[in-house]
Amino acid sequence: MADARNIADNYRPISILPAISKVIERIVYEQVYDFLTENQLLNRCQSGLRGMFADDIYITIPGSEANDIEHKLKIDLEAIEVLSGNKDRNTVVTHSVGPIYARYVRFYPQTWHGHISMRVELYGCRRGFVDPLVKCAAPLKKKTKVTASSQWDANHSPERSRLDTIRQGHKIGAWSARHNNIAQWLQIDLGKATKVTAIVTQGRSDLDQWVTQYKLEYSQNRVHFHSYLSGKVFQGNHDRNSKLSHILKPAIIARYIRVRPQAWHAHISMRVGLYGCRKGFKPPPLWSCKHTLGVQSGFIKDAQMTASSIWDNNHGAANARLNRQKIGAITGAWSAKQNDRLQWLQVDLGKLSKVVKVATQGRQDLNQWVTTYKLAYSRDGVLFKYFPKVLSGNKDRNTVVTHSVGTIYARYVRFHPQTWHGHISMRVELYGCRRGFVAPPVKCAAPLEKKNKVTASSQWDANHSPERSRLDTIRQGHKIGAWSARHNNIAQWLQIDLGKATKVTAIVTQGRSDLDQWVTQYKLEYSQNRVHFHSYLSGKVFQGNHDRNSKLSHILKPAIIARYIRVRPQAWHTHISMRVGLYGCRKGFKPPPLWSCKHTLGVQSGFIKDAQMTASSIWDNNHGAANARLNRQKIGARTGAWSAKHNDRLQWLQVDLGKLSKVVKVATQGRQDLNQWVTTYKLAYSRDGVLFKYFPKVLSGNKDRNTVVTHSVGTIYARYVRFHPQTWHGHISMRVELYGCRREKTRTTKETNKRFFITCLT
Repeated sequence: MADARNIADNYRPISILPAISKVIERIVYEQVYDFLTENQLLNRCQSGLRGMFADDIYITIPGSEANDIEHKLKIDLEAIEVLSGNKDRNTVVTHSVGPIYARYVRFYPQTWHGHISMRVELYGCRRGFVDPLVKCAAPLKKKTKVTASSQWDANHSPERSRLDTIRQGHKIGAWSARHNNIAQWLQIDLGKATKVTAIVTQGRSDLDQWVTQYKLEYSQNRVHFHSYLSGKVFQGNHDRNSKLSHILKPAIIARYIRVRPQAWHAHISMRVGLYGCRKGFKPPPLWSCKHTLGVQSGFIKDAQMTASSIWDNNHGAANARLNRQKIGAITGAWSAKQNDRLQWLQVDLGKLSKVVKVATQGRQDLNQWVTTYKLAYSRDGVLFKYFPKVLSGNKDRNTVVTHSVGTIYARYVRFHPQTWHGHISMRVELYGCRRGFVAPPVKCAAPLEKKNKVTASSQWDANHSPERSRLDTIRQGHKIGAWSARHNNIAQWLQIDLGKATKVTAIVTQGRSDLDQWVTQYKLEYSQNRVHFHSYLSGKVFQGNHDRNSKLSHILKPAIIARYIRVRPQAWHTHISMRVGLYGCRKGFKPPPLWSCKHTLGVQSGFIKDAQMTASSIWDNNHGAANARLNRQKIGARTGAWSAKHNDRLQWLQVDLGKLSKVVKVATQGRQDLNQWVTTYKLAYSRDGVLFKYFPKVLSGNKDRNTVVTHSVGTIYARYVRFHPQTWHGHISMRVELYGCRREKTRTTKETNKRFFITCLT
């Protein structure tokens, strides 16, 4: 048997002791059980020992190499009593300490007179008692695999981190990290869920390097790591080879244990041993969907964290991990380049996951944080949906603010700051699970790329054609990376012909890939027959792009069911250039009704050509009849309405519908760029442009520039429709639209064998 004194000299006080203040004398006992010979036993037990501690905890420490016995260490953490010592040379001072079971007893002087000097005796017995059993305190050496965040080189690998490892050739006597920062960790994979009751650490055996403080984390699946006791900091070592132990109360039940150095001497180097048991305990629940998804732990790699912009490389998206600290020049948060609502932070979870909660913090090293934000999520990284509420963010640097978000199925999650303090800076975490759920299928969200034909109002030249408008198009020789309009005005449009009635649920846009040109705002229109175009959601303006290649998506709710989709730029950067993609489905939805006769007849949309709009007179060429399209805006010198040369009742504005049509409604507006409008008018119509009939009533017109005033006119069959102003404000100026249908073609139904008109679908 190894010399007991040498074994005892390897033990150190447990880490809780230095925290005691106003101490006089402290006794900490360390007991190593072994096989005592009969002649070591006394026949009589003279006195009991009053316990300093309220509860007993046991761990097991490996024995010496000579005989490989196991020395069982008994330590109590519940209470420590400081004992009074002496006041002179020879007076004996005694203390009852209750029953202590120990082989080794140490006296730790706390205060003294002159110099630390003392004489001692112990009272008790060596037999006549029953040893307490040691439970769940075996060394967890076997079937373990050790990994680390980094290693200095192959000779400093995590496998060198096992207790009592010594230098062997080039293989050094500990694990040594590549970097000295608090992002480093040593991980022990126990192979299965294991109860861990204690941890023992050593420094590097062959060099003065050791960890002086560390934290613990644990996980059942190597993805969701939990901080032990809310980030409790454990005291580490102060030399190369002494073993410092800590009882884990409560015990940890997990498969993976991570040791995270917080402070160190010279370099992060350490050896670690765990103690506990692999059976005899209740295992953790097999399934939970409330775990961290790996942002803080590093399971989410740096490349999986991206952002709309970064202040510089030291403020990157990968800094946005919850509880991240400033390390050197690398800051304690992601910080955006600009402070605006276009910024976002994205986490790629690697696969479709179930997200139930989010958490945010401010910047650790500066007074910067996001105070409110929106949450967006996506399965493919292209189509993003928004969580319906604006979420409250942070009020300081480090407080963690969490929000339950119901159930979100996504691979990509984005944080969109809305308001902030100081600067847009944040740290985040996501909670949920990556398995154990059945995600609802995605319905009607496929790319609508095939069988499409793209046209436009104009193109810069053949190299800037509408065919260049498809998503992800890049420059190829002279062919540029987008569609570019010939003119920069709101009369431009890009049209996608889907081939048949299609349900469109989302739109995605990009700028021009090879030049700083993009559309910043746009509207949508749709049609079933390329004649009657409808404005989506009464002219809703969609936010466009702010750079060349980022994809900006909008979910269309309600969806559009149509064959033709038009994108109408409203604002742009440098020049109207864009790439567009539509998403939806070609079947599985209720088609629109086959017949309706209440659609626009093409004045506003441009289906009615300029030559089809005439007037009795015009003020000049900039006030022509073709300006009389509903919702037209002033563009350059061309005004926002038709204006007559004279203000009298002989003036009229005529629309040639191209063929005999059914007209059921009319609409008028005033002049967009000046206070001029028609207040009453008569309506005339003709099949041949010669013989005109008048609608029996005088119709009320407008009272301001832009309000649209409509009138149902029953059923008028005509090719030509004229507006005859009767009274006006300022000057005769107006914009108009007609509603109804055209006889485009006929089809015979099998059910009725009757012919009917086919026109626009909704």
